Amino acid sequence: MIPCSMKLKFIYLLIFCVLFVGMPAVKARSLASRYVKELEKEAKRKQPSQEDLQKAERFFIDGVSNFMRDNPEQAYTNFQRALQIDPLNAAIHFNLAQLLHQYPELEEQSATSATVHAYTSIKLAPDNKFYYLSAVEIYISRSQYKEATAIYKKMLRQIPPTDEQVFDLANLYIHQQAYSKAIKVYNRLEKKRGVVLDIIFRKQAAYLLQNRLDKAVAAGEKLIKAHPHEEDYILILVEILAVNDHAKEAIPYLLDYLAMNPDHVYAKLRLVQLYIEEGDLKDVETYAKEILTSNELPFMTKLELMVAYIGNLPHAEAETLAKELATILVTAYPNEAYAHAVCGDLYFIVDDKAQAQKNYLNALQLDSTNYKLWDNIITISLEQNAIDSVLSFSEEALKHFPDKAAFYYYKGVGHRLKKQYQEAANAFEKGEKRANDSLALVNAFNSQLGDVYSELKKYSLADACYEAVLNFDNDNYYVLNNYSYFLALRKEKLPLANQMAAMLIEDNPDNPTYLDTYGWVLYMMGNYEEAKKQLEKAIEIMEEEATGEILEHYGDVLYRLGKKKEAVEQWEKAKDRENVSALIHQKLKDQKLYE
Repeated sequence: MIPCSMKLKFIYLLIFCVLFVGMPAVKARSLASRYVKELEKEAKRKQPSQEDLQKAERFFIDGVSNFMRDNPEQAYTNFQRALQIDPLNAAIHFNLAQLLHQYPELEEQSATSATVHAYTSIKLAPDNKFYYLSAVEIYISRSQYKEATAIYKKMLRQIPPTDEQVFDLANLYIHQQAYSKAIKVYNRLEKKRGVVLDIIFRKQAAYLLQNRLDKAVAAGEKLIKAHPHEEDYILILVEILAVNDHAKEAIPYLLDYLAMNPDHVYAKLRLVQLYIEEGDLKDVETYAKEILTSNELPFMTKLELMVAYIGNLPHAEAETLAKELATILVTAYPNEAYAHAVCGDLYFIVDDKAQAQKNYLNALQLDSTNYKLWDNIITISLEQNAIDSVLSFSEEALKHFPDKAAFYYYKGVGHRLKKQYQEAANAFEKGEKRANDSLALVNAFNSQLGDVYSELKKYSLADACYEAVLNFDNDNYYVLNNYSYFLALRKEKLPLANQMAAMLIEDNPDNPTYLDTYGWVLYMMGNYEEAKKQLEKAIEIMEEEATGEILEHYGDVLYRLGKKKEAVEQWEKAKDRENVSALIHQKLKDQKLYE
């Protein structure tokens, strides 16, 4: 025969297994109801003595102590022993729920047990607010918002709620995307408290989650009407409209606000920002100058406004004001590198590169560690064909950024343009080693190295660089053109040169540079008639802009075809143009082809 105390323990465990094992956590409320009924039945059959209750209390206190000392296993044992003696004790269930929530590894079915114990504590002590809140916390942690909502609603019916608790109920509805229910909660609270900011603001958020901007705006207007002296409520509505891509509708509210608050510089700033967003440039000037000279706004805020405005460039209507604003900013902040830099950006965009470079140099005098400034200055120098500046700026930039591959690239290009091929090769080689994280940059270096190695007559290195690029980008027109052209000059691998040049023309039938290359390859292969056709097409496209190189090549082809007089005429045209060979004058002097 089983002793009575052992029988109680056995029955408790049996109930626990029957109710919990294999049951989903979402059924915790029904499980807890059945669980409490079973416990009540058992409690009627076996009333614990005073001595037993004292023993249960000691187990409970020990459990709390172990829980607080981060000894969860012993705390769990203590709570279970206390529960075996006093199964209808809400405090024990509450602490077990907390323990199993914090240490889910204690039981195989802890997810179910934590929620069941939490709900059981509520069933046993329906007036204890903390038990409800604990259960809600556990359910929310499991994303079981429907269960959490049911408990919260029960608590609000049982215990007079605070406004914050009502807001929490609405938040639970929001989590379930039950936005209409959340709005109903806010409406009930609004009837109680009136039209106030915290309620209206939350209601607007719920409307926006429903994509009901009109309702959110109506709520905002209701708030403004109820509190006509709270001008900031207008600004809240402005932001709601602006961030939801309705800047145009927000502008009249800001104008109304400024009519009441003419000195509010932040409202003026927001209005100008909205004007810029809408492309309404004619109204920007009204406040922009005042904003840039205001002592109330920080420099970075003004800078951001300036950047936003020049984003409209190039634009004839915006250019004049942009320059005025840039001057104001630089004058007000002469020691701010970013002020000069943004002024440089402005002039760069409107294609006044000289003024842009002047501003960039002013910025660099204040901050020489700005990578983008160096890049911009060198780019402008390249566009202006100021090769000495390219080299000097690249050298200076490398002092600050010795591992930046781009500056080695610029330096190499500068030397190549000055026909200093070994110096160019040195720069490109150093840059290529630092460009491993960018395949595009590696290809750019190899393209340039192929050219300078060709000029240095290091043909095996040149070919390897060109082929390395084509292995990754077989449609790289720059490499296809230069590789085929240099092969033609060397009279090597002419079938490969012909194949590459033909690919160029197939994709770019009207490019005179590629037509010239193809014509030169054909010339080197002895196909003079076809070479003549390609070169004539290139000259026809370029008309009076034909380069000396193309005209000289055309003359060479004509000479090979026995048209000596026409050949000399083309050489004569070529002699004073760019990119002619060193042999051009000898050809004219002797009226004879030299290669």
